[in-house]
Amino acid sequence: MQTKSFSALRTEETLCERGQDILAVEAPVHVKVNGIPYTTTVRTPGEDRAFIRGLLYTEGIVPDPEARIGWREVVDPESGLAACVEVTVPTSQVAKDIEGRRSAMGSASCGFCGIREPREIMIAEDPLRPVRDGRLHRRQLPEMVASMQAAQSVFAATGGCHAAAAFAASGQRLAAAEDIGRHNAVDKVVGYLLDRRQLEQVCALVVSGRVSYEIVYKAYQAQIPVVIGLSAVSSLAVEMGGRFGITVAGFCRGGRATIYAHEHRITSE
Repeated sequence: MQTKSFSALRTEETLCERGQDILAVEAPVHVKVNGIPYTTTVRTPGEDRAFIRGLLYTEGIVPDPEARIGWREVVDPESGLAACVEVTVPTSQVAKDIEGRRSAMGSASCGFCGIREPREIMIAEDPLRPVRDGRLHRRQLPEMVASMQAAQSVFAATGGCHAAAAFAASGQRLAAAEDIGRHNAVDKVVGYLLDRRQLEQVCALVVSGRVSYEIVYKAYQAQIPVVIGLSAVSSLAVEMGGRFGITVAGFCRGGRATIYAHEHRITSE
């Protein structure tokens, strides 16, 4: 269930009208890995398997794309939605000690809320893994944005959902997902690509809103060389993109784009 209808009173100047309004669903889910609580986060439900697989991958908890993952859901009888997901993974495939890594509920808007140590925002690896290369022509950018927007059915119904989409260098859309949170949509896309063994084909990640540092971080973990946003780019996103070797672009709409880091990947040739 990704949308839900609510009674609402609409007003405009002196007019009032009561009717039904469709909203994007936002619901909490608690995630355990091998019996250890990892996080409680909020998401738009319906694609939980892809979301949690992508979350564990982009946060470096289970970075092996071939990891053997078991799955058990505990459903809330009132909502019918998964309230808890228990993931089992061979201990040899869990790369980080998760106990105590998060101290608070993560929100849908911030992928790193609840992380205890500020240094965890930045990659600790030294030297950094080189990001695989990829090239795009400038004319492909509006085409990819249009392709992502064509997949935004929840946004079309509610006006309240973010989207992310992954594209090959040819411009082919490989996966798209929507969620109340920007970074959740990215995790869903990565989860889909892992299941389909297509992650290595991705050249660009397009997101429907602002590009912030957690989007660039997740792109780095997934080794996606280009991140494109329809809205603004934060300073830390640009700094992380420069450090990680990722092309970061924002304000990609109406045939325009502003490229902030590693601009060589977006060409006019």
